Amino acid sequence: MPPRRPALRAHRTGQAPRPAARPRAPVRPGAGAREVASSPAAGPAAPAPRGSEDLVELGRVGRPHGTRGAVRVQLHNPASEALAGARMVRLVMPDGASEERRVRSSYPASRGAVVLELFGSDTVESAQQLRGATVSLPRTELAPAAEGEFYACDLEGCRVVFAGEPIGTVVRVAFYPSCDVLIIARSGGGELEVPLLDGFVAGVDLGARTVELRSLGDLE
Repeated sequence: MPPRRPALRAHRTGQAPRPAARPRAPVRPGAGAREVASSPAAGPAAPAPRGSEDLVELGRVGRPHGTRGAVRVQLHNPASEALAGARMVRLVMPDGASEERRVRSSYPASRGAVVLELFGSDTVESAQQLRGATVSLPRTELAPAAEGEFYACDLEGCRVVFAGEPIGTVVRVAFYPSCDVLIIARSGGGELEVPLLDGFVAGVDLGARTVELRSLGDLE
């Protein structure tokens, strides 16, 4: 089966599609990280390497918001709406401890953030204890990736091949105003940033965990 060609756009939730929207969906080669990335033309859909119950990281808890225990969550995808209407979230603390929290309410804040009011957090002190925790939702809570789109988290860890030779591994997907970019850890050391655009990415095969580059242009 030929690799899926990237539509090359990405959404940022940890992992919904972009060129268009970035709500609760994936990214096009062009995905949490964390939400979705898109890729150019599309071939047959390849199966995602992870199970449907996987968690998708959407953002990280920052400072407390107000005096009643609400927290400000900085989203990986500033345009993501994945937390809108969420009833439960998974928090993973900096020390690795993990817990589920029921959501009392959520609403958008400035600069790509969302304010979450969580049960069990009703003071500034309790909100401060959550600082640095990552916020995730089950993949089943997110919109399915459309043809030619991928969750950014599914691109992370993929082997990158150019001209038939492996050159590194996708570390993450960065979302810039101009386009989404693959951050690649080079096999020989250092990092390479490759735009998720048809001119650079030839295809994505999630089954084989491989991203094929068409060109490096003057990126090296």
